[in-house]
Amino acid sequence: RSRVEAQVEKILVPDGATVREGEGLVQLDSRQIQAQIRQAEATLEKDKATLTQNNRDIARFSDLVKKQATTQVNLDNARTAAAVTTAQLAADQAALDNLKVQLSYYTLRAPVAGRVGVFAYKAGSIVRALEATALATVNQIAPIYVTFAVPQRHLGDLRAATAAGEASVSVRPQGETAWIDGGSVAVLDNMIDSTTGSLVVRAVFANADAGLWPGQLCD
Repeated sequence: RSRVEAQVEKILVPDGATVREGEGLVQLDSRQIQAQIRQAEATLEKDKATLTQNNRDIARFSDLVKKQATTQVNLDNARTAAAVTTAQLAADQAALDNLKVQLSYYTLRAPVAGRVGVFAYKAGSIVRALEATALATVNQIAPIYVTFAVPQRHLGDLRAATAAGEASVSVRPQGETAWIDGGSVAVLDNMIDSTTGSLVVRAVFANADAGLWPGQLCD
């Protein structure tokens, strides 16, 4: 989902593509935020120049005070002006950093490596922040997790097998006759469901051949 309201400029990968973690998926129109960044950079440079002038004033008034050619007030005022400009520079840099973070929102990237589904929007579409409909969904394929429940009476044996590294798992996708081996227990839920008396278990499969598919029911 987008964090900002903008127009979709370009879809960077085709529907169903296999993507790497961090790979760009959607490019939004970022011209407005880029203009704001240039403006913020100009403001930062202007205030840097002002601080340089403030420091020159401090040096000049310090010399004049030593020669008793001006009052201490003028030197104090110059130092105050420099302090104010220094604080303004910190605010300028923070504003620029914030805009650069916002700019990163205009390129939507894959949070994980996997397969992207069908894009819900095309180039030219307007998307809004946290739109109810996701622009796209990336599902991790390899490795893949299989979640199942076991009766609580098997908890002791399951914990022992997991601790010994012997908790292997095999599954059979519904509608198929062949079993897929090579899974191992990755996580035991932290509580037993009191209504069913069962424990949720998550197993992980390497799934290099994509034999298992997200959302698939298995035996």
